[in-house]
Amino acid sequence: MADWKSVFTLKLKADFCPQCGTLLDLPSGPSISCDLCKYTVQTKELSSLQSTSRKAQEKRMEDQEEEDNTDARATILETCPKCHHERAYFRTAQTRSADEGQTIFYECCQCGNNWTHNS
Repeated sequence: MADWKSVFTLKLKADFCPQCGTLLDLPSGPSISCDLCKYTVQTKELSSLQSTSRKAQEKRMEDQEEEDNTDARATILETCPKCHHERAYFRTAQTRSADEGQTIFYECCQCGNNWTHNS
């Protein structure tokens, strides 16, 4: 039977039972027991464990969503035919047969006008 200190020095995940792999409940007393195989360990031996509160997790998720919502699309110097702004977002796609060029899709950074160019 493995002892918990050696399990943690091997940097295995501490939230799973080392005997059967069952997810362990958060400690509410001096020991944690596996519901499936009844393996038990004293909580004082688990000093390397970290727990995250729901609020901290939600904050992390909000921060990630804000980061994901930043506009990271590719831009190019291309004049908009509508407002003549000189920068546009762009992406390419193969919309025709493979032996023909790609289609470039533009969106003006200023007015949002969309246009395409077949290369």
